[in-house]
Amino acid sequence: MSYLGSEKNQLGLVTQDSLQQIHAYAETIEHVLYAELAERTVVSADTGGVVPVLRDLESLLTLNATQVRLCDETIACIERGAYRAAAVMGWSLAFDYMRQWVFDHHLAPFNDALTTEYVRKNGDSVFAAIGDYADFYSGSPSERVIIDTCFLAGIYGEKTRDDLRFLLRRRNDYAHPTFRTPTREQTNAYIKDLIDILLDPPFTFNTRPRGGAAT
Repeated sequence: MSYLGSEKNQLGLVTQDSLQQIHAYAETIEHVLYAELAERTVVSADTGGVVPVLRDLESLLTLNATQVRLCDETIACIERGAYRAAAVMGWSLAFDYMRQWVFDHHLAPFNDALTTEYVRKNGDSVFAAIGDYADFYSGSPSERVIIDTCFLAGIYGEKTRDDLRFLLRRRNDYAHPTFRTPTREQTNAYIKDLIDILLDPPFTFNTRPRGGAAT
């Protein structure tokens, strides 16, 4: 009879039989626990290893639901040492914010440049105008074309264009199996460079383009 059901143990005394039962329960729990852990890869989170401006981003910029999720995933990747993934997610976060900002505030000049600056020999436009934000998800125009089109439309200056081109190339290096394997410090620096662009004009609604007016 178990300890809990024994009339002789109403005073809280633990009998030898009860100790054996408790030991048996503990052994069973231990066996199941270690069996489950053996099937998992446990990664500790370095919560202090994330650049502060990334953690503060929601207080610095108005992020939509998609961007909040991308921000959270970027932080989680850095905390767990997945630096390649963090760089890619950080780029996705920054680029989506920039692209959404252009769509919300400068779609007309963007479409004008997109449909007039890229033409085929017969005079037809290479790209159709963007009507819905989901049109960007087709991959045409590409990220590089979007960056260049914003410059051609006078949305931002040459320095911002060049910085974004460089950061896009760095993203591509990190995303593919190359000799570039970012450290935590490099990943945080990369993400901070992206955020610095978003915290500069024109994305802060200042009329002075970052790096001067487009020419």
